[in-house]
Amino acid sequence: MKKIYALLLTLTVSALSFGQTFYSENMGTAPTNTAITAFTGWQNTTPIVYSGTGSVRNSAASTGYSGVSGLGNVYMGVTSAVGQYFQIDGLNTSAYSASDIQLSFGHLTNTNGINIVVEQSTNGGTSWTPITYTPISGTGWNLYTIPGGQIPSSATLSLRFTNPSTTTAQMRVDDIKLSNVSASCTFVFGTPTATCDAVTLALDTYTATIPFTGAGNATYVVTTTSGTVGGD
Repeated sequence: MKKIYALLLTLTVSALSFGQTFYSENMGTAPTNTAITAFTGWQNTTPIVYSGTGSVRNSAASTGYSGVSGLGNVYMGVTSAVGQYFQIDGLNTSAYSASDIQLSFGHLTNTNGINIVVEQSTNGGTSWTPITYTPISGTGWNLYTIPGGQIPSSATLSLRFTNPSTTTAQMRVDDIKLSNVSASCTFVFGTPTATCDAVTLALDTYTATIPFTGAGNATYVVTTTSGTVGGD
């Protein structure tokens, strides 16, 4: 007599990344301490333009956070009474909603309590709007992620990172990214089906199909307690 079993499939779906990175800059690799305006090893070229009074360096390479690139970073020290800055022009975020645009960057300061000032402009730097974030205590490298709502949707976006110290604080930035991050998860399962592929004395094998909708707003990892995962 053939035994009939109920097929129980345990499936886990987790979001790997809630969005798409559309701009990323890891500062390349500087052969020596090179002025920002003289450096040619940027990840991005025209229409992106880099300027500022800092320099690109390989010393004190970024470390310790997810997605860290190491190698080059932008150094900003102090010159007399004014801190150095790093500016990025030519960014285009017009294809995305401001509520979904996320900014992230690696940041190091050698003075606890003094952190980089981040600003955005949509008029070529004629006026700047501060971007707020909560500083992390300490002097090592940290990854800051600023959620949607502060970066505007604009074809003429500029970002500026400034060392506010007028004394001895030294700062570095690395791994600057802009991502389109959906404010909601739209992944929805349909009704699963199972087809018996082979009936054997020891083991029956099945193909389980699980339809879904949505999921266009993120990247997902699908795992199961048995068998293999395939398809879309």
